[in-house]
Amino acid sequence: NPKYSFYGDNVVAQAAKYQNDLNELNK
Repeated sequence: NPKYSFYGDNVVAQAAKYQNDLNELNK
């Protein structure tokens, strides 16, 4: 199901951005 796959990719992208933001805060 392409829509479900897209949703999954979006969650991964959001998680990566969130992790990146945390890394910036912890510098």
